[in-house]
Amino acid sequence: MTPELFETLLYQNESETLDFKTGQYAFEKTTPERQSELLKDILAFANAWLQTDAYILIGVEEKRDARSIVTGLDDHLLNRNLQQFVTSKTNRPVSFSYSSMRFEDKEVGILHIPIQDRPVFLNKDFGRLRANVVYIRRGETTGEASPDEILRMGSTAGLVHRDQPTLEFEYGDPKTRERWGQTPELSVIYFSVPPPSRLPDYGSVAMGGFYLPDVSMKNKDFYRHTAKYLREQFFVKAVAVAVDNTATALAEDVIVRIKVDGREATVRSLKDMPPEPSTDRMLSLMGHRIVPSKTSVSRFGDEYEVILEMGNVQPGTTVWSPDPFFIGARENVDISAGIRISANNLRLPTTVETTFKINVEPRPVSVADVKDLAESFE
Repeated sequence: MTPELFETLLYQNESETLDFKTGQYAFEKTTPERQSELLKDILAFANAWLQTDAYILIGVEEKRDARSIVTGLDDHLLNRNLQQFVTSKTNRPVSFSYSSMRFEDKEVGILHIPIQDRPVFLNKDFGRLRANVVYIRRGETTGEASPDEILRMGSTAGLVHRDQPTLEFEYGDPKTRERWGQTPELSVIYFSVPPPSRLPDYGSVAMGGFYLPDVSMKNKDFYRHTAKYLREQFFVKAVAVAVDNTATALAEDVIVRIKVDGREATVRSLKDMPPEPSTDRMLSLMGHRIVPSKTSVSRFGDEYEVILEMGNVQPGTTVWSPDPFFIGARENVDISAGIRISANNLRLPTTVETTFKINVEPRPVSVADVKDLAESFE
């Protein structure tokens, strides 16, 4: 969902492709009766006779024949929990997604239901919904499909977008694979280190009041390299990307492009990260190792572009980026990032607007602190 598409939808009336909700659906820790309200809406739009994808905009008050009002939300649903909930109850997988977005300085929720094979119905009664009943959206209302409608749905099954994957996106921890959603809050440390001129040489010896270089292979800039490592390593955070394919079609050669506002942020790839300081002169001169990676970071003017090669994503599975990228700042800031997910067999790229909230802990470091910390690398 792009801001431009969201703005366009605000000027439309409710229909079989659009609905507005001022408040969030009841889902977590509630009764089946209340959960069935959300389930019914998803099923009804999935079964509708659509010519374009359908959207439910949550946190929006409808104004018929005028621009609807963005009221905002205080909480969001977890897409993966919704997917598991719906899939466990229906006769076939339902293609849909929930995402969050910031618009006019307010949080809104977006349920996206693409055109898909039908009919979709419950295998068992749930809440106020009955098994084997095909709920369908007609105009502004939801009803039950007639036998003739169901027959026509069945006759066209397999003809609508069978080759189209549905791709969802979340940030996460590259080591633990903990998911952070689309608006992660990252904590980093900015070490304020002494200037190089205040740091002594490493491996020097005093003779008659003069410091002579050590003729060994010790790296005289070891303390300076340690200070630089502290300053450059810890004010950024490693970030991975998880792509879920919630459809029944393979996603071929998925590419994720992330454009990050670089005016207040720093973004790096794995090969751009500083090497650990070494007391060995030759190792310090070698600098960066060549690190093969399927994640690249480039800068164009005030914008960074991160490109992640994800490969194929099988139906109903999740693929994590093989290599992380690193993002941070030297003061507290919210960083906007636009996501574009493409695949060889995806009709149109999936676009998402996300935000990084960077919390920075400033930490001053003295010369003595640098020398103490350097001991861990000796």
